[in-house]
Amino acid sequence: GDDHLSLATVPCAQIDSRTIDSSILLLSLTFAYQSNEYQDKAIQLCLQAVTQFSKPTKSLGMFSSEEYKRRKDRKNYSTLRNVMATVGSIVRAYPDDQTSDVCNECSWLQSVSDLLYELLSQPYHSIRSSAASVLAQFALKFKSASCSILSSVSHKIRTCMITSLVKKGETMENYSGHLLALSS
Repeated sequence: GDDHLSLATVPCAQIDSRTIDSSILLLSLTFAYQSNEYQDKAIQLCLQAVTQFSKPTKSLGMFSSEEYKRRKDRKNYSTLRNVMATVGSIVRAYPDDQTSDVCNECSWLQSVSDLLYELLSQPYHSIRSSAASVLAQFALKFKSASCSILSSVSHKIRTCMITSLVKKGETMENYSGHLLALSS
């Protein structure tokens, strides 16, 4: 009777989470069929979110609390994770039969690589490894249009790592996302 009903999976009660997930899915499925202007605008919004939410939470002096800092950091991480999920979904969902039609002058391709490069330097391991994985998928999917883009990204990564290692004496641990991207 009623015993099998208690074992059923309860739907997610967090409506905000389901709305965001649905929005990401809808955007990724319709992205390839939008104008270049709309595509670029969508990626630019993601890039702005990364720029805004990747800044570390600063102490506000005596009015700051650890709880406030934790909440702010959690919000920043959630935003970055959602941006990463959005870009990853767009790259994965982009139809293979249309990638050869993508022109080299499509500015959203460069914006995607810039965004993924920014995400490689995030302090969160899951964001860095996802960015490296999506960068590899991006390179495979957009072979014809992405050669120059990816060579510039790999050049940026190498320059960043060499400069930081030589001048600042940092360890390779800080660049695990960059190394993952270069090895992918």
